[in-house]
Amino acid sequence: MHIEQQIQPWSSDQKTLGREVFDFVEPSLKDTLTEAYRVVDPHMGPFPDEMMARETTKLRQICHGDYSAEYFRIQGRISADIAAKTSYPDYLLGYSYYAAGLLNSLYRAAQDEPIEHRAEMAQVLMTAIFNDVAVSMHHFFAQMEQEAAAERAEFDRQREAAMAEDKKAMDMLSVALEALARGDLSYRIGPDMPEKSAQTRDDFNRATDAMRGAMESLSAAASELQAGTMAISGAAADLSTRTETQAGSLETTASALTEIRSTMDISAQNAREATGAASETTALMHESGQIMNETEVAMREISEGFKSIAQSVSLIDDIAMQTNLLALNAAVEAARAGDAGRGFAVVASEVRSLAQRAGTTAKSIRDLIEQGEVRVSNGEALVNKTSKALLTSREKVDQIDSQLSEIAHAAQEQAMGVTQISDTLHEIDQSNQQNAAMAEEATAAAVDLNTNAKMLASLVAAFKLEPLPREQASRSHYRAPLAS
Repeated sequence: MHIEQQIQPWSSDQKTLGREVFDFVEPSLKDTLTEAYRVVDPHMGPFPDEMMARETTKLRQICHGDYSAEYFRIQGRISADIAAKTSYPDYLLGYSYYAAGLLNSLYRAAQDEPIEHRAEMAQVLMTAIFNDVAVSMHHFFAQMEQEAAAERAEFDRQREAAMAEDKKAMDMLSVALEALARGDLSYRIGPDMPEKSAQTRDDFNRATDAMRGAMESLSAAASELQAGTMAISGAAADLSTRTETQAGSLETTASALTEIRSTMDISAQNAREATGAASETTALMHESGQIMNETEVAMREISEGFKSIAQSVSLIDDIAMQTNLLALNAAVEAARAGDAGRGFAVVASEVRSLAQRAGTTAKSIRDLIEQGEVRVSNGEALVNKTSKALLTSREKVDQIDSQLSEIAHAAQEQAMGVTQISDTLHEIDQSNQQNAAMAEEATAAAVDLNTNAKMLASLVAAFKLEPLPREQASRSHYRAPLAS
């Protein structure tokens, strides 16, 4: 049903009241319209005369209840202008100001009228306003409906075109993804991809380039990894062998250190015993030195005794010489006495003989004394030499004693050092055992890594990485899907 058929006809009383209403509000219509339109457009200038004429004619028609074809034509034009320039909420806001302005104008202009009459005129004005709003909304919505239909048609057209482009893009992308699923990283989407999907095309091509580069790097890395794992495996095996060799060497060294420690313990004990013997020897040397000093004194006393004996022998020699002279004189006197002195001559001869034997004996004693003095002198020299030798020997023994003490101390420190070395070798042996275990683990890990590297290389080999020729890469890869 059209809007012309939906508006209820007015009675004659309504039309009479409507004419009065128009007469009351028409003088302030321009101000009311200007205020209402400026709510929608604050920058609006003076109200146009042509629009004012249309609005005045429309107000007269709705207040008079004249809903003729001309009214619907005028209202349709006004509604079309409003719909083209403003939104529906703004239109309603502006119309509320328009209705309020008309009511205010009626209230001010009809103050002298009875209140019942003013209420009746207000009711007629509101009926006219709402009829006008209904007609305006009808045209407004019709305009919006036409625009919506046009927009829907344009949208449908654009949607169909977009769907066609999307289908083409999806078909091309499907072909590219099929190639990618086959592991063909040399496939590229061509330039005839729809423009709206150009970003997708570029992203796919860049992603494929990146994947191809990554796969090439991964292939090279897999080869290097495989070579590295083989080197690691060999190094681990060599390390294990060297570790076992070092373990044997350490065991031999530990045994040798144990023997050295035993030998050094014996040497330290011998050094301590030698130090004790040297101390005893030093004491004996001191005692021998004292004895030699006493011997030297005794030799000097013997030498002095020989000198005294020599003096006594000299005295005896003088006495024998004098006795010999006396015996000679007595023999001369006995010879002079003749027979009377014959017995005296015999005594004198015996005395002379005794004197000669005493002289001979004294000479023998003198020779023995001289020999004794020589021997005593030689003994004194030997005693001096022996004393000096003993002094030197005592100094050497003291030096030997000091050196033996140092040797014993050094031997003890060396024994402690050998003990520390033995402990260190024990720790090194434990570390070698750990290294051997780690080497075995590293060998096993290298074998596993080598297996994984081979598996990775086989996986990378499943991808096609060779780049396409330039002319083929520039052609479109689009392939229409097969008809079902």
